[in-house]
Amino acid sequence: MRKGVKVKQLGRLKAHREAMFRNLVTSALWHEQIETTLAKAKVARSLLDKLITRAKYSIGEGVTESQKLHNIRIAARTVRDKEVLHKLFNDIAPRFTNRNGGYTRVLRLGARASDSAEMAVIELVERKSLVQLKEERKAFRESVRPEKADTKAKAKAKAAPVKK
Repeated sequence: MRKGVKVKQLGRLKAHREAMFRNLVTSALWHEQIETTLAKAKVARSLLDKLITRAKYSIGEGVTESQKLHNIRIAARTVRDKEVLHKLFNDIAPRFTNRNGGYTRVLRLGARASDSAEMAVIELVERKSLVQLKEERKAFRESVRPEKADTKAKAKAKAAPVKK
């Protein structure tokens, strides 16, 4: 019997479960909306809310640089992608400064056709549209790696067929 065990096992070993939730949380922060099973969405919701709260602590006044660095390193344990980490601290956290929790919502979708698993969408409450997300990603990548953007533009121009 599993008396008093608070962890949702989801039929996985600990290492697999942790890796799965790291990936799930990273994708949810990057896309701001993902579709998964209801059980995974409920666990991911608590992890996402804790990460956003941690990022909000870095924004307030009176926070030292060492405290900001500490919060970034704690969040980096879960979110391993640097772009997503940057987005969490510089884009997502400022959106939720006036909100005291409840940063995500879980919407039920019904049963999946193949195995009848209950599906759900987990999304940020104040999320951006798909067009805004794509434009911001492109601008961020060009600002981080301008030389790579130049080589891509040259490669496109080179590969384009010449019309006579």
